Amino acid sequence: MLNFYLFKLKLSKFIYLNSIAQWFATLMLAILITLSSPTWAALQAELQEGAIKVTNDQALEKVAVYLVWFDINVDPIKDSALSWQFEQDWQPGIVPVFSQPIDLPAFEAYTIQFKQPACPTDHGCLLAFVVTKPNQDPLDTQSWLDSVVIPLSASASCERLPGQKSFLSCSDSSDRNVSTTADKTTAAPTVGESLTAADGAQPAETEKPDIFKLVGNKILYANSAAQKFQVIDISDLKNPKLVGKFALSGTPVELYVRDNFYVLLQNDYSQPQGENNTRLTVLRQELDGKLTLLQDLTLPGYFSESRRRNEVIYVVTQQTTYVDCPTIETVPCNDTKEGTACTTTTPACISYQNTVNITAFRWNENGQLSEVDKDSLPGYSPIIAIFPDYLVIANHNPEEQNWQTTQIQVFDLSQSSDSLVKTCLFKVPGQVPSEFHLNVDKYLQVVYGPENRETGSTLAIYDLSTCSKDPVGQVGNIAPGENLFGTRFAKDRAFVITAVQKDPLWVIDISNPQEPKIMGELEVPGFSQKLFFHEDRLLAVGIDQPLPDQPTDKWWSRVALSLFNVSNPTQPTLIKRVVPLADQVSYDYSQALYDERVLLLDWEEEKVAALPIDSWETGAKSILQIVSLDNDNLTDVGYVDSPVSLQRAAVIDKNKLAALGDQILLTLSWGLPPVKPEVLGKLELATSLNWLKYQDGKLWAGVSGNNGYYRICRYNPTDLENPAKCLDLSKGYNNLAMDEQSIVAYDYSPLAIQALDTTNEQLGAAQVLEKLNTTETKPVDTASSSPPVDMIMPVWYQRYALVHDKQFCVAEQQPVKLDPQPQENLPMQWLLRCWNLSNAQEVTARSIPGQPIGPGTFTTNSELITREDMANGQIRLNRVALENDQAKLLFSQELPCYSSSNSLGTGEYIYMNCAEEQQYPGPVFIDQPAAVVKEDGGEVTASETVESNTVATEAGSTENTTTEVQPAPDPTTLILKLNPGQNFAEECRWILTGNRNLLATTTDTIVVGPSWGWWRYPTLLDAKMMPTFAPQEQQCEVYRLICGQEPQLLKQLETCPSSDTLALTPDSAWTAEGFAGIKEIKW
Repeated sequence: MLNFYLFKLKLSKFIYLNSIAQWFATLMLAILITLSSPTWAALQAELQEGAIKVTNDQALEKVAVYLVWFDINVDPIKDSALSWQFEQDWQPGIVPVFSQPIDLPAFEAYTIQFKQPACPTDHGCLLAFVVTKPNQDPLDTQSWLDSVVIPLSASASCERLPGQKSFLSCSDSSDRNVSTTADKTTAAPTVGESLTAADGAQPAETEKPDIFKLVGNKILYANSAAQKFQVIDISDLKNPKLVGKFALSGTPVELYVRDNFYVLLQNDYSQPQGENNTRLTVLRQELDGKLTLLQDLTLPGYFSESRRRNEVIYVVTQQTTYVDCPTIETVPCNDTKEGTACTTTTPACISYQNTVNITAFRWNENGQLSEVDKDSLPGYSPIIAIFPDYLVIANHNPEEQNWQTTQIQVFDLSQSSDSLVKTCLFKVPGQVPSEFHLNVDKYLQVVYGPENRETGSTLAIYDLSTCSKDPVGQVGNIAPGENLFGTRFAKDRAFVITAVQKDPLWVIDISNPQEPKIMGELEVPGFSQKLFFHEDRLLAVGIDQPLPDQPTDKWWSRVALSLFNVSNPTQPTLIKRVVPLADQVSYDYSQALYDERVLLLDWEEEKVAALPIDSWETGAKSILQIVSLDNDNLTDVGYVDSPVSLQRAAVIDKNKLAALGDQILLTLSWGLPPVKPEVLGKLELATSLNWLKYQDGKLWAGVSGNNGYYRICRYNPTDLENPAKCLDLSKGYNNLAMDEQSIVAYDYSPLAIQALDTTNEQLGAAQVLEKLNTTETKPVDTASSSPPVDMIMPVWYQRYALVHDKQFCVAEQQPVKLDPQPQENLPMQWLLRCWNLSNAQEVTARSIPGQPIGPGTFTTNSELITREDMANGQIRLNRVALENDQAKLLFSQELPCYSSSNSLGTGEYIYMNCAEEQQYPGPVFIDQPAAVVKEDGGEVTASETVESNTVATEAGSTENTTTEVQPAPDPTTLILKLNPGQNFAEECRWILTGNRNLLATTTDTIVVGPSWGWWRYPTLLDAKMMPTFAPQEQQCEVYRLICGQEPQLLKQLETCPSSDTLALTPDSAWTAEGFAGIKEIKW
């Protein structure tokens, strides 16, 4: 009763307010009446066990107050309702708390006893605490001045009512049909050898080029990511320096060095309509160290690989040529006779041809390249191998009846009058995985995988003197049922790896070409991709996996190095296997598995091997692993970490190595245990900027590597070359989010952050918010929102990260289980979970109606804007107040815009491209034949009408029945400017040409890009008939949007940036262009 008397006392005091207070309260009420869903949340209500606790923070004049339980599935609703009346308890129907409108004072918590009625299955039961204008229908939400709505069932949580406090996503059926059998685990989310000469002969010098070359104390590097040739001085290992660079037009993939001349082979992706060219750029280094362009050549087609024999470089490219099929003959309808059919003209088809081109260039002593020969082969995907007198190319030819057949073309390189002479062509019924499966030593020796894995692999030997298509000798049925992996020919033996989950190493004697035979076999776990032979040792780079019958509760697949003793070919043995990250990760990867040049291998002097390894699991890292080959053993001597991926390594001195990647060079020392590898020096070679934002006259950029963002830099807009300040993050993070005060780098698995305060430019400590494999999430407070739910965790369907007011938040879409009984289909809800940046403490999770709209999701007064896709295909926008422990729906508005619409906020306004309804037509066959009736009444067969499109008339004559396909109307895009503070009222609208998508927005300025999709066209067309996109649809554009005026095109951009790489102001924009840095755009 004390609460009751206090409440009455406050009512009495409120009646005697002085005139000033009355004037202020009247002003406040007028503002509340102006906005049908107020910004200020006065009312509060919480469910407690057997009771309801209500509060009011603001005084209101002349209002009607309701506290009602009701079922929205009962018609009329009032028949289900129970209303609480002051001093009369709960009454049936919808009646106000007080019999007359009152001046409602602000009051602290008031508890009302409440026994919740049973809610029928699938019904929507709610509890509403509502204030309305006097004499208004309380069921009309437009009359609500303030409200708190508590859903009491799953169905009720699907509603969107002003003041609602918990939400499930039920509008889209794709959100609701989630099986309880879903996976309940959170997915966290590559040195050539010398060739044997003929007896007593000096072999020609051959070379397979690489991306770098160590010359004295200089490293020459073809940096593909930065599209530059770089010269690095490593004379001071602690302070390596970049002493030369040259920007290239293409992406370099191979490098040749001859004295002070350098040839760089590149792929040029800058050609129109997606065509690729191959570029050969010759540079000369002057005495002063300056790099000058000597020659620049272009070949058509995509660059594959090259090889060198003495002074001739053989460049292999691939080219696809589109060819029109023969035109179908037609017969005009007015020339046809009775009973015959007329035809219509249609293009038959568009086909294409794949060609492998080989071009030979002579590289003279003056550094110039001159073309001396060329040839071509039908097909694609060439495997290239060079030997002292032969070039061998194995590839697939689509003209073959069996697509698995591999053709092997042998070129003779030894004839002085011709640099490229075709000799033998062989065809094998299977796959040749790599150049190491080919060998020439008087005979062509090849190991190929089977057409059908059950038949096993084959080693075949062919006579190059006769070019007979039949092998002179072969070993077939090698390991039936297993895949073919690594192979290495050495002297008179072939070492072959086949595997399923274990690795049989086969030793094959090929000393007698007519009778090759298997000598020995060894089985080890996993498989090996690359093999390297030295004396009687074999080093393998492969994968370590558990054996099929090995008991284990966890699968793994890790890079492994194995050393074999093959001195006794009948009994090969495993000396040692090293699995570098066995105790840290389950999955890792190395390019050395596919490119032998990635492995540093020094058998003779340093007796060391090193290879880069990458892992994307927990604690994702890039390392350079080092092993010692000393003492005829394989010893793990450790690794060094790198913030980015590494590509190569080189011996630069005794126990000194250099490790090289697109973005970094490391110099390091190593030794046998207990000495650990140590980084001596570091040089940044390139910076990849892939995130950019503008704030208060500063540009903030995110620097990324293969493990994510590892650095944040601040640039002055007047100096885009040199950052004013950079801060290194403690690790690589998946993404970045920003608000007016903070930039937060974050990972989802595990959920981890590191925050930068942009006001004082101080970087906080790395913090793990949620450990990996968490099995439950902090639940929504069930006392004040929806009924208890069993969270099926962690099953994430969508996540969206945002930063606001010194908090990092994640909006998560989750399935919920509403009762202990099994449920085949689970509803979904969105939870907003937030952590304080200062101490990583999580605040109460809040149920929110839908997902945040994206950039600008918070209004200027800190209200959250969310969107939902409705069952009718349209969208709904919600304005939500975030209170201490809950979210409260202030206003919800459905818009006649469809789900492909996107929206961006500026804080004050929301810009939206309002998409029209999407059409998903069934297949429509264009220009296909119609039925034709013969004179005898029979129907012409499909084969007889394949080239016609006609139908017979009743008189026996025929007429053309081709339906003219109307061209699609010119597409347009509707842009809306909405005011969330005025309940998403439309301020203005504009029409843009083409299908456009919003990329960025600021005050009165937007950037739009193409919005492509087959549904944009009213008829489903064959891909060959799809219309070409208009030029403006392939570009991004900047528009000035002023209400009441036509859109003003300010700028057409050369390339289309993503939203993350674009910073926009009303007068200019900047784009982060990866390794090319920051580019300013003015208009």
